[in-house]
Amino acid sequence: MTYNIKSKILFKEWIANASKVLPVSECMYIARSLFEIDVIDPNIVLPKACQIGLDWVLYLRTQNTPLAKIIEKKYFHNYCFYTNEHTLDPRCETEILLENVSIKPRTILELGVGSGCLILSAMKIYPKALGLGIDISENALKVAQHNAEILQVKKIEFKQNNWAHGIKGHFDLIFANPPYISRNATLSQETLHDPELALFGDAQTYEEMFKSMQDIEFYEMLVEIPQNLIDEVETMLKQKIISHHSYKFTPIFDSQIFVLKIENSRNF
Repeated sequence: MTYNIKSKILFKEWIANASKVLPVSECMYIARSLFEIDVIDPNIVLPKACQIGLDWVLYLRTQNTPLAKIIEKKYFHNYCFYTNEHTLDPRCETEILLENVSIKPRTILELGVGSGCLILSAMKIYPKALGLGIDISENALKVAQHNAEILQVKKIEFKQNNWAHGIKGHFDLIFANPPYISRNATLSQETLHDPELALFGDAQTYEEMFKSMQDIEFYEMLVEIPQNLIDEVETMLKQKIISHHSYKFTPIFDSQIFVLKIENSRNF
């Protein structure tokens, strides 16, 4: 796919050309994201530099590179997060974990913090809370720290760690979105741009995470889990692999992904 870069081209002309290879709605989203504006005048003249930038992004999209990986940002729960090849792109399904919080936490822990979109969004909702974000990836933690600075969330600490091993204490609220995709699964080319460490896992991943929490107390824990692992994880909970009072699985939209909510027996 090639374009002749002109000294003068109107935005509506670029859209007309671009929509031959991608849906016009996506072409508009690309332009708005790059220009960081909501409305673009169709008669605006695009300088050569803008044409080159737009065409390059358009080319990468035709090669199945996710837009978030190209422009290094993705919206999640009303906030714009920096993201790159070291983190899982924020997904709208994960926002549902925030909607299932039923307490006003004073302390929040996230296991596998990634870009930080989940815990940082929670801390914007509960600005008096203290936060701790844990990830085994040093590069992911750098992304999360950068997002904390962008959102001006200061009451949070980030720690490189393998789940909660060696961590003791109480947290009112815990988030976790462990990797759960089978390595035998057929994935889209876009999904394969996410880091393997954040994608592939199984029931043993959940078991290791839960076992690492033996020295942690909490009031409420919210975990993302695929339908195919529910039976195995429920067996773990029945065997009291972590101390809890009750749990329930709630489907997210019409997908095969569920929210696992675990509540401790203590009253908040």
